[in-house]
Amino acid sequence: RLSLKVIDDEDLLPLLLRGLRLLAADSLGGSGSRGYGKVALSGLALDGASIQANFDAIPLFPADA
Repeated sequence: RLSLKVIDDEDLLPLLLRGLRLLAADSLGGSGSRGYGKVALSGLALDGASIQANFDAIPLFPADA
């Protein structure tokens, strides 16, 4: 469960999802190349509505970056 405080109607959800997508592509801690610390995110929902497809569609390396 994650809570995000919105200030001045700023939409930080796309930035948060991109950061989580990068985290899922990498690992936490040491020995990530050996498979330790892998992170998987599934069942993502926002206010009860699934956003998993939106998360999965985020490219790791956007062409315009």
